[in-house]
Amino acid sequence: MKKLTTALLGLLILFSSSCRLLKPSKDMGYDFVATLFNGEIGADGMRYFIKNLDGTMYNSNVSLVDGGPSVDSALGEKIFIYYWANESYGFFCKKPQKGKPLQILVGDEWKLLNHTQSVRVDSTVKFFQRYMYSPKIEKGQESRLVNVYLVRREDPSQQFEIRQDSSEIKHFFVREIRGEWMKLQLCVDYSSYFAVYVGALTTEAWEEISKHSESYPIYWIRWRQGTKLLTPLSDFYDKYAYY
Repeated sequence: MKKLTTALLGLLILFSSSCRLLKPSKDMGYDFVATLFNGEIGADGMRYFIKNLDGTMYNSNVSLVDGGPSVDSALGEKIFIYYWANESYGFFCKKPQKGKPLQILVGDEWKLLNHTQSVRVDSTVKFFQRYMYSPKIEKGQESRLVNVYLVRREDPSQQFEIRQDSSEIKHFFVREIRGEWMKLQLCVDYSSYFAVYVGALTTEAWEEISKHSESYPIYWIRWRQGTKLLTPLSDFYDKYAYY
């Protein structure tokens, strides 16, 4: 009986250990975005050196110079995840640890990047909330259909299509991000604000527009699947640089 009890205890410990090993990490690398800027205004440019996890130099690096970003050809498009306005690169990264390099996602590999003053780290939702989602209509097209859901899962009964029409462009606030899902809310028509504001709208104006939109429909889209981005980056625009 004692041997049986010991054997059962051993199996229980083994099962418990297996469960801990299979439990997914809370930080899968998509909760934060590191944005690389060109440094101080008037600077000739910045060069960021990327290292492997063992501290050796990675074979390609990122440069930010006057006229926009450039990247070594060996990196290709996998080096940056988000890129807007010819002024910065964005990488998914793990939560920063004081005094340690950032762990950034390059394609599907983790690399190291020094966390300097020219690197800003935001939560992924805060990063996206600077932008508006507005599905882009390609040249020559009059409209585009986008699949959305009323719930945060791929439920066919809760799925339908939104038509983005060139004669009536729709804009959406990014309200929330939960894993691979992004919560959107339809924005009110804010064209009248341009009669008051010249150029880009202010933070106060966007806060007012956001408040007026609170009763508008809410949708969910699956913006990524694992390491694969499902939402074209061209479908977003910077709220503070939009004219």
